Amino acid sequence: MASKLDTMNAADRSPMAVGLSTLMNITPARVDAPLRSPGRFDDVNSGFSIGSHWYVPSLNALYVAASTLAGAALWQHLDSDVTLPLDAVTGALSAWGVCRLRAAYTGNLFQVIRASDNATLDVGQVGYEADWAAVDAFGAGTTLAITILYDQSGNGRNWTPASAAKRPTLAFNTIGGRRVVTFAGVVDGTLAYQSVELPTTVTLDRRTHSAFSIIRHASSVRTAGIYGLDTTNPVATGSEVFNVKTGSPTESVIGAYNGSSNFSSGLSPDVTPTVLGVLSGTSNIRMRQNDDLGTAIGAATSSVASGAVFGQIYRTTYPGKFDAMCFILFDRTITDAEELRMRRALYRLGRINPQREINIVVDGDSISQGALSTALVNRDVQTRKLLDVSVRGRNYAYFGQTAAQLLAAFAGRAALGYSSKFRRNIYSFLIGHNTLNAGISGADLYATVQAIVAAAKAIGYDTIFVGTVLPSGALVGTKETERLAYNALLRAGAAALGVTIIDYAANPIMGAANAPANTALYGDQIHPLSYGYALMAADEAAAFNITLLRDWQKAA
Repeated sequence: MASKLDTMNAADRSPMAVGLSTLMNITPARVDAPLRSPGRFDDVNSGFSIGSHWYVPSLNALYVAASTLAGAALWQHLDSDVTLPLDAVTGALSAWGVCRLRAAYTGNLFQVIRASDNATLDVGQVGYEADWAAVDAFGAGTTLAITILYDQSGNGRNWTPASAAKRPTLAFNTIGGRRVVTFAGVVDGTLAYQSVELPTTVTLDRRTHSAFSIIRHASSVRTAGIYGLDTTNPVATGSEVFNVKTGSPTESVIGAYNGSSNFSSGLSPDVTPTVLGVLSGTSNIRMRQNDDLGTAIGAATSSVASGAVFGQIYRTTYPGKFDAMCFILFDRTITDAEELRMRRALYRLGRINPQREINIVVDGDSISQGALSTALVNRDVQTRKLLDVSVRGRNYAYFGQTAAQLLAAFAGRAALGYSSKFRRNIYSFLIGHNTLNAGISGADLYATVQAIVAAAKAIGYDTIFVGTVLPSGALVGTKETERLAYNALLRAGAAALGVTIIDYAANPIMGAANAPANTALYGDQIHPLSYGYALMAADEAAAFNITLLRDWQKAA
C-alpha cells in the first residue's frame, strides 16, 4: 500500500524528510507528517523492513521497526527529546510516576508488596525506567500492590494508601508500552475503592492549584470518577475539592464540585490514554484533555482542604476505574507557557499522539459500560488496544437503560461525543437486553434502533456500528425468541439502514446458547467478565480495523 510510504523523489520531500532519511540512511522511512503512530499492519507487505523509521512531527516522535512480520509489525518508540515533565515545569508540590519525571532524580520510584508473604520491594531505576526485571523476579507466581509512590519533586511528600484494602495494583496494564498503576474499581464483581494519599499537613486550595496526569479511563459515564483531592477516602460525592467525574445519563461533569452545584467543563473523560490537566485560577478552573480545552468552571466556595487523595470517586454501585502513569501536583496557578511545555513533555512520556483523526463514541447499556469487568479490561478499552490507528475514545454507555431511554437521552449524551474536527466520527452501540427483558418485541426494538441510527446520522456521525444482542440468563422463553427475531431483523436490514453489524451473537463462544452459564465468561449470566469482554473486543476491533483499513486504501 504505497500511501504508507514516503516514496517521493528527494526534490519533492520536505527538508525535515530529506534530513532524517539522509542522516539515518533509512529506506524506506515514513516522514510525511503522518497523524498517527505506526501499527501492526505497517509491515513487510507495506514495504517496511527491520530498522525502518517512522517520524511524527506533531509529537517530535521517532519510531523504529523491530519486526515487520505481516500483520504483526512491532515498532519501538525512540525518545527524541529527553526533557522530562518536572524539568519542563519546575516547582511541583509533589509528583509520582512509574518512570523518572526529573533528570536529577535518582531515587526509588515506588514500593510494592507481594500477596504471597507480604514482603516489600523498593523499585529503583534502570536508566530512566523502573527496574522491571527486579519487579518481575520479586512478583513471580503472586500478585503485587502499591504501598508507596515516591515523590520525585524533591519535597519528600510520598503518596501512600490508607489501608491494605485501598492499595492500587501493579499488574500488566500499559500505556505507551510502559506498565502503569491500576486503580481497580470493580474487580470481576468485587467492589474495591483504591487510592493513595498525601499527609494532612499538605494544604490545598483549588482556586490556585494545578495538576497533570497521564490517565486511561474505563468509561466516561458514572463509573468514571478519576481522582479527588480531599481528606475522605473513598472520596464521597459532594466532598471533593477537585475531581474528574460523571453522573447520570444527562450529566457529563468534569471539574469542581462543592456539594450543591456541578461545574461542567464541556468535556467527557477520554477512555483512550490522555494527558489530563486541571488549570486553576483565582475564580475559574479549566480542564484540558490532550488538546481539548473545556470551558471555564467556577471555583467552589469551600476550596481549601488538608491532605489529598488520588484515587476513585465514590459511587454506590460502580466506582471509577482507571490506569495512571504519573500524577504531578502544583500549589500554584500554571501559566499558559508552562502548560504547553508540560503537555509536550507528557505527550512524549506517555507516547500519546494528541492530534488523533479518528473519534469513536460507544453507547449502550451496562454491557457496553463494562459492568463486572476488571478495571480497564472491559470491551471498549480492550478494543482500543487492538486498533491500528490512534483514536479518541468516549464511552457514554449507562447501565439499566432501554433502547427508548437511550434514544430520549441521545441529544444530551452520545451526541456530545461528536466533533467536526475529526476526519471520521464513529458511533458504535450495543443495546437490547434491558428492552427485551422488559417485554418489548424484537420488531419494536428494531424500530427504536432505526430511530437511534437516524439521530446519529443527523448529528454527523459518518460511520455507525450496531451489535447483535448476546444470549442472557434473563432472556428465556418468548424473550429469547424476540432476541433471535431482533438479531435477524438487524442482519437483514443493516445495508438499508446504512450500518455495519458487529455480530457478537454469531461468535461461537459468546454467542452459544449456554454461554451465560459459563462462569469463565459471565459473572451473573447477564454481564461478561474480563475474558468475555476480551472476546467481544476482538469482534469489535476487527470490524473497526476493516473500516479504517479501507480509509488507507482509498487514500492510496
